[in-house]
Parts: sequence; C-alpha cells; structure tokens
Amino acid sequence: MNIRRPAVAGRFYPDDKHELVNYIKELLRDCKKSPELPVEKLIGGVVPHAGYMFSGIHAASFFYLLQDLSPPDVVVILHPSHSGVGHALCVDGHDAWQTPLGESPVMHQLANELELPLSTIEQRNEHSAEVMVPFLQQVFHPQIPILPISFSHQPGDAKELGEKLGEISLAGTTDMLVIASSDFSHFLTPEEGFRADQLVVNAILENNAALVVDKVRKQHISVCGFGPIATLMYYAQKISKGRYQPHILSRGHSGEIIASEEVVDYVSFGFFDSP
Repeated sequence: MNIRRPAVAGRFYPDDKHELVNYIKELLRDCKKSPELPVEKLIGGVVPHAGYMFSGIHAASFFYLLQDLSPPDVVVILHPSHSGVGHALCVDGHDAWQTPLGESPVMHQLANELELPLSTIEQRNEHSAEVMVPFLQQVFHPQIPILPISFSHQPGDAKELGEKLGEISLAGTTDMLVIASSDFSHFLTPEEGFRADQLVVNAILENNAALVVDKVRKQHISVCGFGPIATLMYYAQKISKGRYQPHILSRGHSGEIIASEEVVDYVSFGFFDSP
C-alpha cells in the first residue's frame, strides 16, 4: 500500500500516541461547547488547521459535536494547498494516511464519481488536511475513511464540486461528513483581522457562497481556505434544499496564546440541516 506518513507530527501536534490522545481529550474537554445545536442534523463544518497549540481549542468545538454521532462512511476534507503545486483540484492518491493513532483509508472510488484526478504531490509537507485526521480518529475510530480534496487554485470549481458531493450524498449510498479546512485572516492586528473576517463571516451566515468568494477577492482577505468554504456551502445548499443553518462554534486568534501585534485568526462553524 502507498501510505502517507505524517508530515507535521511532532510540530503541529504530538507524535507520541498517548500524548496525542491525552492532548485531544483535553481540547475536547476545555473547548467552547454549544449543547443547544441539533447535532443529529450536522452536515459539516469549517475548521481551522494551525498547530493544535494555537487553533486546536477552536477546532475541538467542531469535533466535540461528533462524539455522540455514528461514524459516517467517509469524511471529506476540503483543504487548501499552501504550496500551490500540482493540480488545481484533486483527490489525494495515497491508499491511506498514517498518524500516531492509526491508518485512515482514502476512499478513492469517490474520485471517479467526482471526476477528479488522483495525485500525491499536493500533500508533500501540507498540513491543512493532516491536522484533521487525529481528531477524527479519536472521536470516531482509528480507521475512519477519509477523502482529502486539495485546492491548489481557489476557489476552483466550488459550485460544481459542492453540488456533485451533494448528489452523491442524496443518492443515499454514501453517508458523508464534509469539513472545510481554513484559517481566517493572517498577520493583521487582532482588531484589523476581526473586521476583515467579519465580512466573510457575515457572508457565511447569510448562506451566500458567491459572496464569500467575492469578499475574499475584492477585499484581499487572507482566508486561506475560501474555496473549500464555498464548496461546503454549495454542498450544504444542495442536500438541505437551501434550509441549512451555519452556526459559529468558536472564534479567536493566535495572539491569545502568544502575544503579538500580528496574529492569525480562527473561526469554526457547524452547518446543520433545518426542518
């Protein structure tokens, strides 16, 4: 088998299994919780992808919601390629991803249905999908199937991809959970970052994927996963027939951990179907 070895274990999260399990448990225990949300109607979410030291507590607010759910057939991880190399849009070509907690198989059969190429080059030293996997392995099981989809150019075919994922989900043969991996503004003051991000946050809360893309581009907002976010929104729109509701789960920035005048911002969302 062609196994993807961890690229950022020991840097973004612990590379020791027991230390990693305990760290994730602490994050799930200490994160902001939203008990009033209809977890059984969870479609997916936006999750930050920095090192656990910085954004793990915000990511945990999403993964906390998964603990009482049955594992899906696959978790689709939509994520940016920070190097920009390789295909504009592709499915990872490895057979499985290894972390200190186990090996998650990649569900390649969906790549054909999505009409996407398989490639591995986009994952060299890339962290934005990898950091999701230990959380998923902890809250579900160590062999939870995944489908990492890399955006080397954004927003890519966000609408087409989101709607194709929705068609597969609506067919009822594959139960999926969709994660859009993204941090928000980079290297602004906390006040500047909050103001810039609020333009994108408002577009997400208005269920307007095209406006998310428009705000990021025209206002030059450094939301690194705006293509994945838009794709998730089109997916949620498709499977909920427009009824989905996004909720902010947690929000903060790196300066809350290490004081700095220039910070990276994090916002996590849960997307829920509505009756």
